[in-house]
Amino acid sequence: MKKILSAVAGIVVIAAVTGYIFKDQLREAAFEQVTADMFVSRDDDGFNPGLAVGAAFPAIDAVMAGRTVTDASELLGSNGLLFVANRSVDW
Repeated sequence: MKKILSAVAGIVVIAAVTGYIFKDQLREAAFEQVTADMFVSRDDDGFNPGLAVGAAFPAIDAVMAGRTVTDASELLGSNGLLFVANRSVDW
C-alpha cells in the first residue's frame, strides 16, 4: 500500500511541476480549445439586428421634463446618449 501511495504522490508531484513549467502553453492550448468554434468567418444569415452603423436614428416618442421629444438628438447630453430597447417585452 505504501508503494502505491508513493507512486501516486510522485506522479502528482511530476504533473504539478510539469504544469507549472508549461503553464503558459497549457493556458494558451486551453484557450484555443474553448474558443475554436466561437467566431464565424462570415455573417450570411437572414437575421437583421437593426440599424446599420452610421444610419440615422428613427423618430421616437418620449417625454422628458414634461415635454414630448421626437428627435433623439434632443436627448444627447455632454457624455452622449445610451439608448436601450427591448422589443420582446409585453406590457
